[in-house]
Amino acid sequence: MEVEEYVKHPGKFALVGGKRLKGMIMTGGIGTGKTLLSKTIAAEARVPSFIQSRFRKEL
Repeated sequence: MEVEEYVKHPGKFALVGGKRLKGMIMTGGIGTGKTLLSKTIAAEARVPSFIQSRFRKEL
């Protein structure tokens, strides 16, 4: 997975012009696995995971 590799080894991507990842925004409907995916990426890359959820009530 490219995201995991980028988080795990940022120096490798810096050599070709990549910048340090500051965060990631995931969008999608309820129940699509965004939280599970972000926790899995963080666990595989051995980095902390901070999840913020904001629900909007639409009329």
